[in-house]
This record gives sequence, structure tokens and C-alpha cells, in this order.
Amino acid sequence: AARETADLSQKLLLLDRAKAISPLSQMEDIDLNQALPEWVESARATGSSDIDIDLRIAANLGALHGDPTMLREAVRNLIDNALRHGGTSLSRITIEATRSADHIALSVIDNGVGMSPEEVLTAQERFRSKSGSSGSGLGLAIIEAVVQGHGGGFRFMPSDTGTKAEIMLPTAPVSDW
Repeated sequence: AARETADLSQKLLLLDRAKAISPLSQMEDIDLNQALPEWVESARATGSSDIDIDLRIAANLGALHGDPTMLREAVRNLIDNALRHGGTSLSRITIEATRSADHIALSVIDNGVGMSPEEVLTAQERFRSKSGSSGSGLGLAIIEAVVQGHGGGFRFMPSDTGTKAEIMLPTAPVSDW
């Protein structure tokens, strides 16, 4: 109970901090080709050794102007969601990162049990998560707040054979808009 309470407190603080992201926040240029492997490795260390976590990064990702702490938390939450909610059939999580002229796309794709559209709506509500799953129900709210604070978008694409969550972040700093 103490661990769950501490986890909930930490997630509430993260959500508050994520909502406060603005062009005036502590933004810096982040080398994603260096940062993403570190972020994924830290998430990998908390997961099951039975689950293969594969990282596929485009060679030209380059830098992104943003809050490195909050972006790391968003990536970790995406991976944690896949680990927590993928079910017993989950054996692989793939993280893909690509860059286009105007945005960086970061996707987390799992081969777990998937979700129905109704379960997605429930999962997107604060303090609620997929039926039968553990968690505070704040992971997606944190991800959405971080992404919005960076001027980006977030999509959650369920299916019967896994789930894909995608973050889209603009390549130009929000302050340049």
C-alpha cells in the first residue's frame, strides 16, 4: 500500500509538472540518437526479462528542443503501459523513432492482448486503467500533458493483436511558432 501511494504521489507530481511545460520551461536541445537508447534501457531494466524490447531509431533523428526529464518520463510511461497492460501474450515491445521535415514520430508498439475502442476511452480517463490491469491511471494523462507542452500530438491506436501509441513532436521549438 505504501509503494502504491508513493507511486501515485510521484505520478501526480509528474502530471502537475507536465502541465506546466511552456516555451519558458527548462528546454534544451536533446540529441535523440543518444537519449532514446538511455531512456529505453532504463525502462528495460524495470521490465520482465522475458519481454523483448527492441529500439529502432532513424539515423537522422538529430536534436529536439524540449524538456529532457519530461520527455524521458513520457517514453517510460509508454513502455510501462505496454508492460503493464499487454497481458500474458506480450512478448515484444518495439520502439520506433523517425524524423520528417516538420516532426519526430516516436511509436511504442506491443504484441499484447490489444484493446477495444471502449477500453481506450476508459484508459484515457484519469485514475482509470484497462480492466484487470494495475496502475494509477495517470500514465496517459502524463504523456498527453508532456506532448501538448511541447506542441505535439498523441495517438493511441488499439487493435485485437496489440497496441500502438504514437507521439508526434514538432522539430521547430514551440517558441519559434
